[in-house]
Amino acid sequence: MVRPTAAALKARFTGAEAGVLAAILLAQGAFLWHFAGPSFFAADDYINLQQAADAGGLTIHYLLAPAISHFAPGHRAANYFRSAHRP
Repeated sequence: MVRPTAAALKARFTGAEAGVLAAILLAQGAFLWHFAGPSFFAADDYINLQQAADAGGLTIHYLLAPAISHFAPGHRAANYFRSAHRP
């Protein structure tokens, strides 16, 4: 996969297009914050945090294991750091 250069990205977006994209991202973030913010944790979050606590370290085996039947190594790493550095 060829990654575009900064100049190529700058040439693709006009100021108005970048503004519209920023507005869409902000609107989506506000929508999620409003509706999902009060929900606290879902049931699967407790399972993920317990699996992270039981992992025995941040290993490749733990990162590549399915997180509630999904491949999500970034999610697994975030759960590990949350459980390892909890107050």
